[in-house]
Amino acid sequence: MNQMTTFVVDPKKFEIFKDINSRDYKNFVAEQPYVHAMHWFSAVVASRKWTTPEKAAAIGGKGQVISVYTF
Repeated sequence: MNQMTTFVVDPKKFEIFKDINSRDYKNFVAEQPYVHAMHWFSAVVASRKWTTPEKAAAIGGKGQVISVYTF
């Protein structure tokens, strides 16, 4: 429990993970058609799921370490 209350974000690792996820979201359009079908099916079935384009728009340069702390 102590680790959760004293969590510190490493800015370098944050930028690395942000970059990796951003590239994955942007490359979603190049995935196989069956991957798109599974993704959109699960998005329709699950009412509270972010789609890949929504995630890509959310991560598009706005996420910073400071916003993690204010969350």
